[in-house]
Amino acid sequence: MKMVINNCLLLTVPAKLGYWCNFQDLFYSMKNEGVLKPFIFLADDDPDDQAMLCNAFTQVTDEYHLIAVNSGKALADLLSQVADKELPSLIVLDYNMPGLNGIETLKLLQHSARYRTIPKIIYSSSISPANRSEMIASGASDYMAKQTSVVETVLCARKMLEYANVPVGQLA
Repeated sequence: MKMVINNCLLLTVPAKLGYWCNFQDLFYSMKNEGVLKPFIFLADDDPDDQAMLCNAFTQVTDEYHLIAVNSGKALADLLSQVADKELPSLIVLDYNMPGLNGIETLKLLQHSARYRTIPKIIYSSSISPANRSEMIASGASDYMAKQTSVVETVLCARKMLEYANVPVGQLA
């Protein structure tokens, strides 16, 4: 199932599928007037958190495409389907996900030279300093706590986009 909100594509993939039949069709369908915007990939199993972060990114800028999946396994499968020139500018991982959780997904990505240079941010409801330290030591660029207010979520999205070198305007 897929849902599009502004320039965000939220994908729900049954865990048993675990692969993408045709990423190229998805990739080319997201071209904007012949110019491909950078991609941001989000892995979070909570559709409400996906939608809230998508809306926050959209309030900051429209200079990217966000693709959200519901598991670390779906993210790994998606990444394996893309060509090097199609790799995302940023990966955002939820800490607590079924199957491959945030730390497992992060470690998997860090073992591959292909993904090592992509900034990876852990976005979690946990504010544990131990979790933060473990994630940073494992290769995360940052560890941010999930926010409950729209304003705070927009500020988080703005900071995340700085890691991706996505142009951001002034906040209203």
